[in-house]
Amino acid sequence: YGHILQVTQIYNNTGTSYGDDRVKFQDMMSGTTYDTVFTSEGTGHVTIDGKQYTITFTGSGDGGSARLTYPSGEGDGTHTAGEIILYPSVETDEGANLIIYQPLSLSLANIAGSGNAVSRFDFPDGDGFTGYAVAYVGGSSEDTWTINGNAINTSILGNYTTVTVGQLTYNVSGSGTANTSKVWVVNPEDSTSNIDQPGVILLEGKDDSNHYHAIVVDLETAPAGTSSDGVGVNDVLFSSPTHYSASLQSDSDFTEDVDWWGTMTSLDASDSDQKTVEISYPTSQVYAQIYVGEEGSSVTSSTSTSGASQLGDVLVKDNEVSSVSSKNLIVVGGSCINSVASKVLGSGCGADFTSKTGVGSGQFLIQSVGDAYTTGKIALVVAGYEVADTVNAAKYLRTQTVDTTAGKKYIGTSATSAELQVA
Repeated sequence: YGHILQVTQIYNNTGTSYGDDRVKFQDMMSGTTYDTVFTSEGTGHVTIDGKQYTITFTGSGDGGSARLTYPSGEGDGTHTAGEIILYPSVETDEGANLIIYQPLSLSLANIAGSGNAVSRFDFPDGDGFTGYAVAYVGGSSEDTWTINGNAINTSILGNYTTVTVGQLTYNVSGSGTANTSKVWVVNPEDSTSNIDQPGVILLEGKDDSNHYHAIVVDLETAPAGTSSDGVGVNDVLFSSPTHYSASLQSDSDFTEDVDWWGTMTSLDASDSDQKTVEISYPTSQVYAQIYVGEEGSSVTSSTSTSGASQLGDVLVKDNEVSSVSSKNLIVVGGSCINSVASKVLGSGCGADFTSKTGVGSGQFLIQSVGDAYTTGKIALVVAGYEVADTVNAAKYLRTQTVDTTAGKKYIGTSATSAELQVA
């Protein structure tokens, strides 16, 4: 249910009829528009994909601003009035997370006109968000705040601290105005300069070093934004220390980079006023198959009865399990639709499935059960709470490393995210 929404209108009727106020959004992919339904002055709600988000706004026109809050029970369920998500991310089909970035100026004592002081910053980490406590401590000038326990004087321009989330570092700095801070992403390649222009950040999946690396598309400074001189790319920056760059021999206007995960970028500088970049993102981490032999040698493939051989069609229905019960089994689908899963897990439908497995809405199960039909053989259950969750489970099993030893159990939420359960 990821969306990228543009605020298309903020209008505050200065009279007493809040029903005439307007905050409108447009989905940048589908073009669908969403109108806020107001319930009181400055506060209303908008419904997207059946989820109701609370909208609070201040001001009007280009000077207005709007806040969206999570529906009750969404996210980690522990949100507070002073908590703010910096740079919310949208998950792509292949499991990457996309962030629309810009440097921020934040009123810490009155976040987005809410009347609440900031109590926590949440930063995207590739698998959700990591939070850091924010607190007002006053001081002699009464404008000092702590971020993760580190103090900054907001009245002093450039007085700063940094926080690191995953492979990205954020600079939280004084703005020169009391109780107002600035936030930037630090250049992941030089770890010194701030990314001071809007851009796009791509957070990759967890690699085999357990890192979620980032790619930052930094846009050019102060583009004209006209039909003849649009917004262009300044540079593409990688947090992964293992990445390689080269200009094409056939056309030096193109520079290609590839990193440890296997993401490939192609920067096109053929129009020097408006460079563009194309990003190719793999479903899972790329690896190379390399064969070394003497000159004149060749590589061939073959099968034999002593080695691996093609299995052929091994799909059977649950009512045909007796024909394969002496083998290791992969059981796809939950106990509501698959009688084999019901037997192996010892569970029924709905609440009973959740009670027996610990798997609820939006989650899936990959569990290896030993001796389910035949001693020494396993039944690997691959099941989601809903059909879409089962699809994620199957994709996770195909593309990620899964320990299928009897007794192992994973609970996951996406095609790239699952955790091994420990009894």
